[in-house]
Amino acid sequence: MKIAVIFPKDSEALFNRNSSRTFGGANVQMFMIARELGKKEGVEAYSLVPNYETIDFNDSEYFNLVKTFNEHDSILKKVATYHRVIRDIKPDVIIQRGLTLISCFLSVYCRLFGTRFVFMFAHDIESHGRYQRDRKRCLLFPLLMRTVYLAVPQNQYEKDQLKGYDRGSNIKILKKGIEIDTIRGFISDDAAKKYDAVWVARCERWKHPEIFLDLAQENPKLRFLMICSPVDGQEEYYNTVKDRAEGINNVEFIAFVKNNGIYELLAASRVFCITSDMEGDWPMTVLEAGAVGVPVLSLNLNYSDLIDGYGGGMYCGGSRSKMEESLRLMVADEDVYRTMSDGVKGYIQETHDIARNVGKLVELVDS
Repeated sequence: MKIAVIFPKDSEALFNRNSSRTFGGANVQMFMIARELGKKEGVEAYSLVPNYETIDFNDSEYFNLVKTFNEHDSILKKVATYHRVIRDIKPDVIIQRGLTLISCFLSVYCRLFGTRFVFMFAHDIESHGRYQRDRKRCLLFPLLMRTVYLAVPQNQYEKDQLKGYDRGSNIKILKKGIEIDTIRGFISDDAAKKYDAVWVARCERWKHPEIFLDLAQENPKLRFLMICSPVDGQEEYYNTVKDRAEGINNVEFIAFVKNNGIYELLAASRVFCITSDMEGDWPMTVLEAGAVGVPVLSLNLNYSDLIDGYGGGMYCGGSRSKMEESLRLMVADEDVYRTMSDGVKGYIQETHDIARNVGKLVELVDS
């Protein structure tokens, strides 16, 4: 079975170790899926990437890279390029993650040419038919959902929003996956906890980095780490957050960390804080932190069983005062902390193993 995985345009740093260009969790997830597909017997995997000038990355032996459009090409030229590449490869399945206009065109295109198109939701807002970046409505979303072979939400919330498009078996939940043992392999067993709380995300307003900085100011005796990368078009907001963070004595601010470098920083942290008002299930950074036993302190989100089922953190129901109180408890009470640390590791192991989840994906598209 031939499977083609389409990568977003901002994936350069995944394929060029010397690139400092920022990327999101959806890019990392597609990289892991493509790498896992490249290891599977009976699967011939292709990775469709923009026409990057430099390709230099680890694990390249698991990838069959196919360069496509230049990043600044018009949408018509991108469509024409995809048509040429797809006709050359003749894949049985095409997988794409994150709602764009291209998603809609691909879905219709694949239906016309008998290719199985798999669309994976990258964010809860996409299940409302809206783009993640600007929250604008995607007018062709109903067309995508009527023509897609398999729609893959990440949680029950997203699936519930899509029930009007359910054709009986074309909507299946599949959780994100990570390479748990690989992540743990980067960490020494006696890694010291340098930070009491860590926040990791791109600098987008709906992720509310300012709430984490409020938490730091209210707790001057604790140590905070903020890893916050800029986003195109939101430079002014990023500079405001960066300037404020660098003015708080108990906050260390880092703008960019290469993919593998994040693991040691997470392991050096005691609590992972998430202040987003909406995500696409737990972000990759939450899963990576959980893999090394860092429990989650969540202001607004409470997906699946991580907190309620496995006790892998604390949910604050939108209350900032509860978030502050919970952080202090998780830092001060070693027994509570150890229970949560074991709980989050158990949840990640049972729910987010990449090999297991990609195996499920292959079964779904091959059924």
